[in-house]
Amino acid sequence: MISTWRNQWEHLQTFQRRIEDIYAGRPGDSTEAYADMQSFFERSEALRDWVKRAMSSDPTVDVDAELKKWLPLRVAHDLAVKSKHAGQDRTPWTADLQATVLSQAVTIQVQAVPLRASVPPNDPAVSIPVIAPGTAAHQWTVTYTAVAGQPSATRDVLDLSRDVVAAWRQVLKTFLLI
Repeated sequence: MISTWRNQWEHLQTFQRRIEDIYAGRPGDSTEAYADMQSFFERSEALRDWVKRAMSSDPTVDVDAELKKWLPLRVAHDLAVKSKHAGQDRTPWTADLQATVLSQAVTIQVQAVPLRASVPPNDPAVSIPVIAPGTAAHQWTVTYTAVAGQPSATRDVLDLSRDVVAAWRQVLKTFLLI
């Protein structure tokens, strides 16, 4: 099968649904859940490459300039670069060389009572989800600096993934691809 930007768009949405499933609780371990979360951001970066290819016949189109207008896409870009290359040597889109996944919390359902391990421990602000027996729910927090000289911000990965898909939808509409 020949891949296109449409395939990459579908892949991005598939990995976003996996993040939804991971947060709700699904069978699998933390390594698998983390790999799916990282893959979401890498799929966003792959979509960027394919959209650039699709728009290459129009020299007036600057795909990166359009993507940089969207904070969720800037954060996704930086996380994908770090995930793929184990670091970032070019200027990050978020103005933060240290943007990273900051923490992971896991809820494991072994019987009828959810057990929770979180970072930081015993955080009363974190709700305890009800999940099916034999599953684990994961949550992640991302930290980044949106503008140089400003304090760091944190985002929940589930919320960020939803915002990334929404931003991509708008970008694809801007380029008249959907």
